[in-house]
Amino acid sequence: MLTDDQIESLAEQFRIDVAIEHDFIPNMLEVLDKMKRQDMILDVQFFPDGQFGMSEAYYAPDSRTMHLSHTCASNQMPQHRFTVAHEIAHLLAGHKFTRHRRVDHGQQFGSEVKKNEREADKIAAAILVPEKLADVDMLTSARTLANRFGVSLSMANYRLKTLQERYRIRHGIQRKPLPPVKLAPDGSIVLAVAEEFDTGDYNAAAKEMARNARRWNGD
Repeated sequence: MLTDDQIESLAEQFRIDVAIEHDFIPNMLEVLDKMKRQDMILDVQFFPDGQFGMSEAYYAPDSRTMHLSHTCASNQMPQHRFTVAHEIAHLLAGHKFTRHRRVDHGQQFGSEVKKNEREADKIAAAILVPEKLADVDMLTSARTLANRFGVSLSMANYRLKTLQERYRIRHGIQRKPLPPVKLAPDGSIVLAVAEEFDTGDYNAAAKEMARNARRWNGD
């Protein structure tokens, strides 16, 4: 498994290699074309939707060919951009087996496959939301990243956790515990000191817990 630092370096170097280091929302088909011109891949081929079930894309390392469904190839929606980035990530990480990327994130079997899929997700996220352009601090929101980089909110949340953890370590910010949760006499959930937390994502988490508690309490 690559370390987080290695993943960041790998994604950053890839963006430089295909000349998208300053692009916030690069066209992923153009990225594949650049990869082909630079002999990073041999070819890009397309297949009809549904030919491989729910699969939208896969990279075949033996033939060095990227395969995309027609929908994935013709659509720059966030999920399709991530799908392409995920397959590129398999190539960059040197994963040796062909796998089909599914929109529904269908279950993968085997520890090696699961490990590679997690690694590809991390690399893809770093390609689409590069650390330098993201310029994240502890108050950055996932919505901001999603809008800035044209990714889904769930993917932005996934990436934000990594970037804020790296920011916290880099700046020596100590973790603060989340506010305690307790039960009121009537069995409803209340928070003790949610408003006292004042640092970054932990403050956001505390406030979110407070909102949930109010909803659970019927407020």
